[in-house]
Amino acid sequence: MATKEHPERSQGVCHTADVAPSTKQILKQLIDELPEDVTIADVQYRLYLIDAVNRGREEIASGQGIPHEQIASEMRAKWGRAREK
Repeated sequence: MATKEHPERSQGVCHTADVAPSTKQILKQLIDELPEDVTIADVQYRLYLIDAVNRGREEIASGQGIPHEQIASEMRAKWGRAREK
């Protein structure tokens, strides 16, 4: 469940691979899940997270994502850390 300290722990506001909810549905669900003492900043942060995740999913679905191994290799090269096994 989403909490003020951990808003990313929402049980909802996601979609399956088959049908993505409309923006209105996402907003309704978000509002329903938030605690009574929610602040505007809390809502803005949750909306930012939802948007970032959705953009990332769209990027991956369209083939624009960067493979994990490529990122790991670039990070090791930049910071000089050997791969841990």
